[in-house]
Amino acid sequence: MSNEMLFDVWRGSESSWAKSWTKAALFATLEAPETIGDDAYRAEAPPWAGIDTSWAPGGRDTALIVDLPGGEAVLTAVALVRAGFRPVVAINTTTGGAEAIEMGPVIAALRDAARRPHALEAPPKAPPAFVLDARRMLPDHAPIVGRLDNRWMLFASDLPSASHLRANGIGGVLAVHRAGLAPDLVDVLGRFQRGGLQVQSVDLEEPTPAAVELPAGRTSAVGSIVRGVARWFELGGRRSDGTFSRRIVPRPSHG
Repeated sequence: MSNEMLFDVWRGSESSWAKSWTKAALFATLEAPETIGDDAYRAEAPPWAGIDTSWAPGGRDTALIVDLPGGEAVLTAVALVRAGFRPVVAINTTTGGAEAIEMGPVIAALRDAARRPHALEAPPKAPPAFVLDARRMLPDHAPIVGRLDNRWMLFASDLPSASHLRANGIGGVLAVHRAGLAPDLVDVLGRFQRGGLQVQSVDLEEPTPAAVELPAGRTSAVGSIVRGVARWFELGGRRSDGTFSRRIVPRPSHG
């Protein structure tokens, strides 16, 4: 089974959100599962079976941004299919060898869902649940010489604009996180808010998770630019495919 076929399962053919916004970089660098059919796995309870999504909003006018650590983000997004959402992988990094952020849990979750393609089946007009990885700027290992620095960051261009969301019937965005929103996500949410969308968040660390409105003015356009430029230089600039990954930390030159 090729990487392209695995990518096609996640990208699908019915959801315009998944077709347009699924990131290909990670799929291009992982090995596909041995099998992708339903039959061998239909008798097993999937790893997302026990995930509570009762906090998810009803209706079709809210997009979700699932910013949870590693495989939890993928599995939670798949569990959200039964709540009427379509998972869209917006994780914009790669994997391989000695890596700063260990992508094994994410890859395992992607494979688990691909082995059960029916788990991703949602109505064509289902709103998106964009999947991020909350560890993107929190490496498991220091990016030392010879290690793949696969840290990455979220930019507004990685997700649909507020005007595009509104034009497709989306009036609000709900960010799903644990114990605080990441700065780059706050910047993007601020753009959505200034673009006329209702912005809320839900913290799954709360005893009873519930959506709360993000205070207006939490981030400014100027502040977003300053923080983005700073992170850009920290990561060494963005590649042509949109990622900061596949960058092996070089040995320092001596003069």
